[in-house]
Amino acid sequence: AGLFREREPGAGGLEPVAQAAGETLGSPAVMALLWTRDGQLWLDTPVSGLHRLRGWDAAGRARFERIGERHGMEGAFGGHLHEDGQGRIWSQLHVYDPKADRLDSFGAAEGGSFGSFWFFASAELPGGGLLFGGSRGLLRVQPLAWHGEAGSLPLVISGLRVNGQPHDPPRTLAEGLKLPPGQRTLSVEFAALDYADPARLLYEYRLNGLDSGWTRVDAAGRSPSFGPLKPGRYTLQVRASTHPDRWGAEMLQMPIELEPAWWETDLARALGVLAAVGGVWGWTRWRTRQLRKREAELQALVDERTAELRELSLTDALTGLRNRRYLELRLDDDLALCLRRFETPDHRDGLAGPGPDADLLVMLLDLDLFKRINDVHGHAAGDAVLVQLAERLRGVFRETDSLVRWGGEEILVLARETERRDAPELAARVCAAVRQRPFDIGPGETVHVTVSVGFCAFPLDPLHPRLWDWRACLALADSALYAAKAQGRDGFVGAVRANGLSPREAPEGLQAWRAEKRLVVVTSVADAALSPA
Repeated sequence: AGLFREREPGAGGLEPVAQAAGETLGSPAVMALLWTRDGQLWLDTPVSGLHRLRGWDAAGRARFERIGERHGMEGAFGGHLHEDGQGRIWSQLHVYDPKADRLDSFGAAEGGSFGSFWFFASAELPGGGLLFGGSRGLLRVQPLAWHGEAGSLPLVISGLRVNGQPHDPPRTLAEGLKLPPGQRTLSVEFAALDYADPARLLYEYRLNGLDSGWTRVDAAGRSPSFGPLKPGRYTLQVRASTHPDRWGAEMLQMPIELEPAWWETDLARALGVLAAVGGVWGWTRWRTRQLRKREAELQALVDERTAELRELSLTDALTGLRNRRYLELRLDDDLALCLRRFETPDHRDGLAGPGPDADLLVMLLDLDLFKRINDVHGHAAGDAVLVQLAERLRGVFRETDSLVRWGGEEILVLARETERRDAPELAARVCAAVRQRPFDIGPGETVHVTVSVGFCAFPLDPLHPRLWDWRACLALADSALYAAKAQGRDGFVGAVRANGLSPREAPEGLQAWRAEKRLVVVTSVADAALSPA
């Protein structure tokens, strides 16, 4: 299949026609060829339709123009190609005018329905007529009688309803429609006087004075409604066509006037404004006295509401836990108090220590495989798990501790005045509280969830309280969290003490932590390497 030409004289046989890149045929199969009187070669393919040979490049390759594809055609042009007396290219399905670069199609409205067409079944008649064969007989075409599809069609108003009730159309469109006060909704039905194939007709309408752009509908949508409309003057404009890109100048235009009620007149509005100004002046004097009387009460109410709003701004909407903004406001005071306890003159030698319950524990909690819950059961189920998680954590920690939703399913806990030696027990209680009871995610549906915990005591080095600042401790707790996950989840890893080890010297990985004698690490799971966070 494809396009071939005769070889050079003496070579004999045929050879395929080479095609220039970017200017090839839309399909290797060629269904029809036509050499027109002006010396041009036209081709039809089953995929991109009509093509024209534009010429040859310097390498002797053919350059084709995809006319059908450019006009949005899908499929063949028709399998037959004929030229009429005006140089137009015809098939039983389409006609293309090269001079106007216009492609029209035929359907039942033009009498082009004659069953399935047959290949190689067409002929030119004396006088310029064309014959095409199909499964239901012959189609005869008179090219000289074809002037293209009409762009615009005559229209009439076929129905009118005002305030939902039938209404007589105006005697003439120029006379227009005048509606008394109170009639504010309008429904119009219009129709084009074209009976060949009404279902394919397209309409565009607009109500000048209300709409600036055209609204396009098909034959089923030619009964628009407008309203409620304000009093004033409008013009209904309607046009029809059989082609979405061809709209003629002819259109239906009907003036519409809605008369105002007496209270909508300019005089009534002016009197209304004067009355309103007088009323506002009197009301303002009375209201000023009332406002001064209640000033103290309102100020107290504002203060109360301000406190409520401030509380809301520091709370996570889903879980009721604190949010990051709360931590930012509280953190500096907590850190300063903790450091002050470790830096008192009586304990700088590090022998006596800062006293019981002076430590601050930084814990990071992350639900294991939480994404799977969202993927399998939906985000509503995930939200339900987070809400129940918050309730269980409140049962583990004290009211003086801060529970912060750190991001997604990750929770940060600041356990104040908690000894670091109690951190493993506290982390184990968190894991048990999550693991022991399933979470309700819907009517009769539950899911089992576990949690991994990473924590770090602050200050990590009691003898050098400022050696590990907040960011370093938080990063270490985060690494401990991922160490717990890397070892199988449902457990904890935590750093409880550093002895002269700086953050820069700290190794990476749980095994390296345990090997570092200056770092005390506790864990509930077996020894393993830390995966990268």
